[in-house]
Amino acid sequence: MGHGKQLAELRQDLDTLRRDFKRLELEWTDMYDRIHRTLMKVSRRAQRQEHAESETGLPTVDGHTTGDGPASLSGSRAEIQRQILERRKGGNSGVLPG
Repeated sequence: MGHGKQLAELRQDLDTLRRDFKRLELEWTDMYDRIHRTLMKVSRRAQRQEHAESETGLPTVDGHTTGDGPASLSGSRAEIQRQILERRKGGNSGVLPG
């Protein structure tokens, strides 16, 4: 009698372990899929950014130029930006009229 009860408990434990393992397996598969999709999005975004940078020659953030270059500024603003950059480098040509 005692062996039958132990055997029943072992079978119940085994069934519980199988269910738990299956649940964990499903959770892992779901997590793996989510991580894979996220990595693919990041990869595509990086490819788009590299493509945009190679076309414009300017660094981009989320597909938009960062404005680090004078090409993103118009006329007098580009000249002022150039003068500011010259002053930062220590050049005399960038002195703004006072």
